[in-house]
Formats: sequence, C-alpha cells, structure tokens
Amino acid sequence: MNRIIKYFLLAGALGCFFTSTAQNTDSLARVIRSTQDVIRRAALYAKISGLFLSENEYDSAAKYINEGIALSEKELADFKGVDSLKRKMERSLMRLYSNKGISYDDHSDYPNALLSYNKAMKIAKEQGEPGGIASCYNNMGLVYENMLQSPKALECFTNALKIREATHDTDGIAICYNNIGVLYYTMLELSKAKDYYNRALTIRIRQNNENGMASGYMNLGIVAQDEGKNELALGYFEKALTYASRRNLRRGMSMCYNNLGISYLRMGRIDEAIKSYAGSIAIAKELGDVNQLTACYVNMGDAYSKKKKYADAAVYYNDAIKISRESGDIDNLRLAYGGLAISLSMTGRYKEAFENHVLFKQLTDSIFNAENSKQLSDIKTNF
Repeated sequence: MNRIIKYFLLAGALGCFFTSTAQNTDSLARVIRSTQDVIRRAALYAKISGLFLSENEYDSAAKYINEGIALSEKELADFKGVDSLKRKMERSLMRLYSNKGISYDDHSDYPNALLSYNKAMKIAKEQGEPGGIASCYNNMGLVYENMLQSPKALECFTNALKIREATHDTDGIAICYNNIGVLYYTMLELSKAKDYYNRALTIRIRQNNENGMASGYMNLGIVAQDEGKNELALGYFEKALTYASRRNLRRGMSMCYNNLGISYLRMGRIDEAIKSYAGSIAIAKELGDVNQLTACYVNMGDAYSKKKKYADAAVYYNDAIKISRESGDIDNLRLAYGGLAISLSMTGRYKEAFENHVLFKQLTDSIFNAENSKQLSDIKTNF
C-alpha cells in the first residue's frame, strides 16, 4: 500500500515547489506601513502576498491581496499622474489578481480562480505585456488541469508556450514544457510526459539551474517508478537529492528521501527504505509540512509491515490517522486505516482490524463517489 507523493514544478506566478522562503515578510510589512508612495505600496502588496502564498499562509496573503487591490483600484479610478506611473500601478494590480487566483486555486475554488486570472489577463492585454499574458495562460491551465478539463488545460499551456518562444523566454519555455509534461502524466500518457520533462530538463542543465534540475530529475523518477523501473528511478531521485541538497532546498530534500524510500521498498530493500523515510520525516517535522509527514508515516507503516513488525507499523499508521484527521487529509487517512487494519489482523486483534477496515472501505467509497460525481459534473459542463 505505497503512497507516492506527486510533486511537480507546477510553476505559476510563484515559481516552483523547490523554493526557499527566507524572504523577510516582516520587513516588507514595515515598509508598507511607513511609505506614503502609493505606487511603491501597491508593488509591495503584490510582493508580500506572493511570499505569504509561497509559505501557504493564506490568511496573511488574503489580507495583503485585498488591501492591495483596494488601494490600486481606488488610485487608478482617478489617476492624475504620468502614464508610466499608471502602468506600474496597473502591473501591480495584475500581480495581485494573479495572486488572488492562486489562492482560490489552492482552495479548489476554481470559478473564482478563473475570474481572478481573467482580470489579470485583461490588464496584461491592455498593456501589451506578453510575459503577463503568458503567465495568465499558464495559471489558467493549472486550474483547468485541476478541474480535469485536460483539453482546455493543454490549450492554455500551448498558448503560453507560443508566447514564451516568440519572446525567447528560456525560463518560461522550460516552465511550459514541464507543465505540459505534468498534464500528460495526469492523462497517463507517460511517453509524452517524459518527452516534455526531458525538454525542460535539457534547458535547466544548459542554464546550470540546480533548482530546475532537482525538479526535473524528480519528475522523471516518478515516471520511472510508475513504469516499474525502480533502479532507474533511484538514479533520478539520487540526482534530484544531490541538487536539492546543494541548494539546501529542505522541502525538495524531503520529497527526494520519500520517493527514494518508495523505490527501495518496491525493490525489497526495506532497511534502506526505512532510513530514507526517516530522513523525509525529520525534514517534514522541521518544516511543519503536515501533508508530507502524514504520507511518510503511512509509507513507514508499510515498510514495517513488510518486515512483519506489525506493532511498529501500527504506531506509524496511528500517527498518520491522528494528523490526517486534524488536517482533513482524507486520502492518507484512508490509507492509514487500511494499513492499520492489516497490521491488527496479523496480530490477532480481529475486532479492531475489522473496525479499521470498515473505516477504510467507507472512505474509499466516499472518494470514489465524489470523483465520479465530479467527472459527471465536468462532462455536463463540457457538453
């Protein structure tokens, strides 16, 4: 019962998952409070809200997004300054709407995410700013991908790619290749996914962009895992870990250790899997990354089950259950109940095993029914 965490470079306005959050939001907040320059304040609102979003601090992000939008729209409604300053204010408003879209997307509020991105797109088109237009297409593609509307997502990513190519934006091209690869991965077209991942990785290697190289090797490793090529996957994950470690990308390192553990476990190298999971757990605790921690606890439980150390496995499954109940992580909660049921049955605790199996089955049916309902809704919408 392995749980693979799919981490991709789903880059939008905020960059990628392998980022450092060392930026000091407190200092930016002080500058916002002290400056009387409304043009600068609007730009700072966009910057600080983006930083809070990168740290998943949504309440703080929402505060600065809403204050920034209110300030920008009020000033633009009766702007009497020079055109260059007006354009700066409009660009800040575009970024704020983009950040608002990201926040809505992260909360699965896809209609409002698209509404926000369309507002940002309108400003970008009015300004004739190709980079802004491409970013909006990219972010809208991510929303459509989350909505399981793959044709619309591919159209958005392709539009973004055409603009990036026309403007010779190498970074943007790499991001588009990667996002198209992710989309094909979700469509289970693994050969196409690998093609686009390799295109993106080629650019990152040429740039010597270690963040991008870490993400690229991670993605290729996940595809290799799904193809059952665990030795190949190990090589990719080891390379990803090397580059993530060089940049001290703690979240990326945690992901690498987790995926290394999955490959080791599938190859029967259980002790190495446990060591890798322990590395991931340590970093996840340090970062307060609840989702990663829960998945790793489930994976650690699976590893101890394979060693037939069912009491140890039960400890990890129970830890996963406790955290996933608090965080609302239904999928990992389901997996933890299933793993715990097996561990309990192997130690003769059949009544408790049956109770946990029932909970596993209920959550499985609930997720299955919810997915079917969503797919039916999407079919009706597309029709």
